[in-house]
Amino acid sequence: MASDGLIGTVSDFLFDDTSWPVRWLVVDTGSWLSGRKVLLPLSVLGCPEPRQREFAIDLAMQQVKDSLDMAMIRKGQVRKIGGRDMRAQAAFIAKLFGVAS
Repeated sequence: MASDGLIGTVSDFLFDDTSWPVRWLVVDTGSWLSGRKVLLPLSVLGCPEPRQREFAIDLAMQQVKDSLDMAMIRKGQVRKIGGRDMRAQAAFIAKLFGVAS
């Protein structure tokens, strides 16, 4: 849940393929953003609410809406980042959110 409303459900996660820590959550925004999937760094996650099966994130809905979607990143449609260059993708996304990759 964003600071100002529900943004979607976690549909997947991405991890570092060399040391295996989870780095990003893939969030399916459902009908809110026409089925877009966006990446959220773990650093924006708040405490989980097990009874509601949700957790807060330290972002507003507009910040999520303005972020790049997963399809653009995977297809290499982000300038200067190849579709298979996972390290460059992670660094770009970290810079986008202002967090460590």
